[in-house]
Amino acid sequence: MDLDLPDSYQEFYESFPTHTEAKQMSVADVVAAQKSGKPVVFVDARMKVEQDMSVLPDAIEVVVEKNPFELGVDDCVELLGSVDAKLEQIPGDAVVVAYCTAGLRGGLCALALEKKLGRPAYNLTGGMIEWKNEGQAVQTREGAPTEDVHPCLPPLAQYLK
Repeated sequence: MDLDLPDSYQEFYESFPTHTEAKQMSVADVVAAQKSGKPVVFVDARMKVEQDMSVLPDAIEVVVEKNPFELGVDDCVELLGSVDAKLEQIPGDAVVVAYCTAGLRGGLCALALEKKLGRPAYNLTGGMIEWKNEGQAVQTREGAPTEDVHPCLPPLAQYLK
């Protein structure tokens, strides 16, 4: 895939069609919520191969294998059915934050979570790339720290610090 990508991730994120109508939550805002003691629940909306490499701590994994540009909110609502039991255990005061690599799948999943849960859900602004680049913890499924993040598309690897 030959993409003419901007030099900075910020420019990429602002120019690439990763945005949805989902409410956004920055890495700094998520960290602030965590530090204040507010429960934060992550919902990982990436492909299995991405999740096999690393996840955010205690994330609920929703495997999204469909092309992100062909994915819709209703598709995500259906996919969330595979984790209904986990969604039912989310505390009422928790901040629910969906994420993917850059933001499109996470945004669609956040919109689906709002429909399914009947309350606000957020997309992690900049996705896992921004989370990692801001120095936040990434781990294996087993909970071991790792520096590895799957870029989803090979050209996006240039943005990982």
